[in-house]
Formats: sequence, C-alpha cells, structure tokens
Amino acid sequence: MFATNIFTLELNNEYIINNENIYANDIFPEIPKNKNFLIAKFPNGNNKLFMSINLLIDTFEKNGFIIENSNLSKSIKFIYIQKNSCIKCVINSLKKEFEKKYPEMNIKNIQIFPKNDNINIPNNYNLIINDSDLQKSKGLFYIKDTNGNKSYFKFSIDGYLEILKSSINIQRGEFITSSNTIHSTIKFDRYRGDYISASKLNNVVAKGYIPKDREILDRNIEKNHVISKGQMVKGFINDDHIYIETEVKALQNGGIDDSIQVETLEGIRLKAIVINGSFVKII
Repeated sequence: MFATNIFTLELNNEYIINNENIYANDIFPEIPKNKNFLIAKFPNGNNKLFMSINLLIDTFEKNGFIIENSNLSKSIKFIYIQKNSCIKCVINSLKKEFEKKYPEMNIKNIQIFPKNDNINIPNNYNLIINDSDLQKSKGLFYIKDTNGNKSYFKFSIDGYLEILKSSINIQRGEFITSSNTIHSTIKFDRYRGDYISASKLNNVVAKGYIPKDREILDRNIEKNHVISKGQMVKGFINDDHIYIETEVKALQNGGIDDSIQVETLEGIRLKAIVINGSFVKII
C-alpha cells in the first residue's frame, strides 16, 4: 500500500489509552474514523505496553501514513486507564488554563502522561499548575481530590500563536505600523513575553532598535510621548459644575491616557491623565 498521508508531528514517549485496543487516532487525533486502524492490544491483565518505534512507524506506513521527524526513543510506552477515569476531563481542564494564559493561542492537541501508572481520576478535583509550567510547551501539573490526594502528570501541548514581526529594520522612536510589520504564526515552545496585538499598530513606537524579522513583544515598544518631562501644559479640573484651568509642568513623559505627575507653579505635585499634547486632566 502506498502512503498517502504525512504527519510531521513528533511522537511522544508515552500515551494514555482508554481502551484495551490501541488505534491510530489515539496517537494522531486528526486521523478520520474511516481511515483509523488498530495498532496493538494490551496484554490480558497488564495496563502497560511497550512498542518498538520502528514497528510503530512501519505499521503506519502499511496503512498509508508516513510519520516524519519522529523522536529517537527506541520504544513507545502505552498506558491503559479505564474509561471511567476521565482523562479527557483532565486534558480539558489543562486546556482551559492555557486558554486563560494565552487567549490567542490555537491549541491543536494536548497529551498528558501520569507519573504513576496506576492512576485513578476522581470525579471531583482541582487542577494545580505553576505559572512557570504554563510558560512551556512541556511541563508538570497535578490534580487534587476532595481528600487532598494528589496525582501528578507530565504534559505536552501543541499550540500556535498569531504574532507580529518586523518586516524591516525599525529605528528607536519609529511608529509600529502595518507598513513595517507582518503577521506570522509560530509554534509555542516557551513564554518569551507578551506579544503586541494588531490593535496597538499606529499607537506605539519602538523603545529601541528592532531588527528585521524579529518577533515584537510589549517590552520592545512604548506609547508615543505626546508630552515630555519638563514641558508646560494646561491642567484642568472638571468636577460637576466646577471647571478650573491652570498651567502645570509635566514631571514625566506621557502618552495619551497615561497617568503622570505634574507640578503647579506653587510647587504642588498632582497626578494627571494625559488628554493630548497640550492638556492634562488633574485627578
């Protein structure tokens, strides 16, 4: 049989299976049901099965699939957990944690691997994961049941982010616009910082030099300073029916909607919101 489908995903070292039979889409969920096929069966009374990676790749090829970029492990470990242990529930709980951290992430697949082979998933539990592990595509977490018992897992996430990259060299103080940026999709491997969104285009400038083809993070940009430190501007107070206007000195640089410190001619320091390059609202 000629191979007609190619998967470029790397194989994991372990897989959790909720059936006594192991099928192709237990490894690659994107395989449609009409092309799914049996890989192996768990031995009677045994919840673990080790399969040679070469045999696994050969089995896929015989069924019309080529696996590329496989890892160098000599064998793949399969762990059988009964269906009443809702492993998919745990995966969905973990997925929600990543979606909270990265709302823009497109999550293709999540694999989890228990640290203990004889694991039991309770009906009620809390999922706990450190922020440092949410910053990586592979890490650790645990679930804790109502009695305080903990079950530990490793995880691997296949996720993608839509980001903005510099299309040319951008100089310090230059506006970040659609003319000097391009949209790009990257595979998530670890957290490098918050990427800027398209909504910030034309409203921010480069904090320093940004070379061509560089991912643009929040730390690379700053608001355009419409008011400079030491500049004299009009400050106003608008409280119900009272309107007072006075001249003040800006003690900080500020962009529109920034909160900065200002000083009156009498030396009184106040907080103010930048309205434009000439006015601030004293608060």
